[in-house]
Amino acid sequence: MLVVVTISLMAAASQTDALYTRNMPPPDVPTFEVTVKGEAPFFAGLQVDGQWLTDHSIEIEPMAMVVVVVDSPFYDAAPFSIRRKEIALRYEAPAKRRMRLENMWKSNGYTFLETASGWKAVKEADILLAERAKRMTEAAQAPTARRFEAPQLSLEEEAPGALSPGILLLLQLGIILSGVLIGAAALKIILRKDTEWKPLE
Repeated sequence: MLVVVTISLMAAASQTDALYTRNMPPPDVPTFEVTVKGEAPFFAGLQVDGQWLTDHSIEIEPMAMVVVVVDSPFYDAAPFSIRRKEIALRYEAPAKRRMRLENMWKSNGYTFLETASGWKAVKEADILLAERAKRMTEAAQAPTARRFEAPQLSLEEEAPGALSPGILLLLQLGIILSGVLIGAAALKIILRKDTEWKPLE
C-alpha cells in the first residue's frame, strides 16, 4: 500500500513539474500577485541580491531593488528590476499557483501527457492530428480484401427497411398468380381467334 501511495505522489509531482518552464520561478519559490502603480496585477517570483526570495514572510526594505520574474509559461519578456516601494505584493499559496498554471495551460489549448522522459505539455490539436494519422496508417495497412468486403449480417439481424419473410412470401405468390392470370387471358384470346365461326358460302 505504501509503495502505491509513493508512486502516486511521485507521478503527481512529476506532472506538477511539467507546469513550469525554464523562464519561470522554480516550483519551490513563493509567488506573489504583483501590482505596479497604474498597471494591471500579474503573478511573479522575486529575486533579491541575485537570490530567489524563498520565504514569503520576509520583509524587504522599501528602497531595495528587486528583480521581478513573471510567473507565466507564455511570457517571453526578460525579468525587470524595480524598487520594493513601487510595487504592492500579495502572497499566492502554492495550491492556488498550481491551479492558476493548470488553467493557463488548458486555456491555451494544452494538455499533459506522460512520455518516456516524463510529463509533457502537448497541444490538444496535435493529439487529435496524431490520432487521425494513426487511424489513417492503420487503414492503409489493412488487407485490401478486408477494406472492400461488404459487412455480413447475421441471421437475427436484418438490414434496415428489409421486409419480413411473410410479406415476401405473399408478394411472390401475388406475382405468380398475376402471371398465371395474364397467361390464361392471353391463351383465351389466341384460341378464340382460331375457333371463330365462319358461315359457309
